[in-house]
Amino acid sequence: MMRIVSLSDICSYVNSKIPVEQVQLANYVSTENLLQNKGGLSVANKLPSGKVTAFQAGDVLVSNIRPYFRKIWLADRSGGASNDVLVFRKLNDNVCEKYLYYILADDRFFAFSTASASGSKMPRGDKSQIMNYPVKLPPLEVQKKIADILSSLDEKIELNRRMNETLEQLGQTLFRYYFVDNPEARSWDKKPLDEIANFLNGLAMQKYPKINGQPTLPVIKIREMSSGITDSTDIASANIPE
Repeated sequence: MMRIVSLSDICSYVNSKIPVEQVQLANYVSTENLLQNKGGLSVANKLPSGKVTAFQAGDVLVSNIRPYFRKIWLADRSGGASNDVLVFRKLNDNVCEKYLYYILADDRFFAFSTASASGSKMPRGDKSQIMNYPVKLPPLEVQKKIADILSSLDEKIELNRRMNETLEQLGQTLFRYYFVDNPEARSWDKKPLDEIANFLNGLAMQKYPKINGQPTLPVIKIREMSSGITDSTDIASANIPE
């Protein structure tokens, strides 16, 4: 029988700490190496000082900074996490770990967390309010079936992502062949960029601050050109006059 419960009825936050010396780059999780849009985890490039939150395989880790970036990972190993990463652990064996992951990976959860967030530049979800999130909890066997179906879909998505990476590499190879290594390219016309493209200047984006509840856009600066959009990227209103 399906029940409606609060998130706090099926999981809790992990708060136990371990020395950072017990952690390596491969099992350290921060808001920086959790990937946007449920992309999982990349290898960290540095370790912090002090202590980190201990996690174990089966825990669900979610970035609590700018929840709308939807950074989440189902741990497949033990390790340590930074303070701005929430570590969720099921309360008992009546909850399937993968089902808990898919509850927290649902866009509705991220919207709920975002609505509870405070802070303008680096909004953080309200940890107490997050635990009030309503959850549909079917019997354990049904949870497992749902999780298996969703896992199968995720595997197909990951396969497509890898295929896209392969196609992108092929595209780069073809570009080099035709535009760099191609002998015929030497006879092509050469023109300055301003004859084939229009240039648009950037704006002073502080004139268009983020407005709660309205669409936003990331602000692209020199840093984003090399590092991409991260948790420290500024956010502005999407309502910019043309």
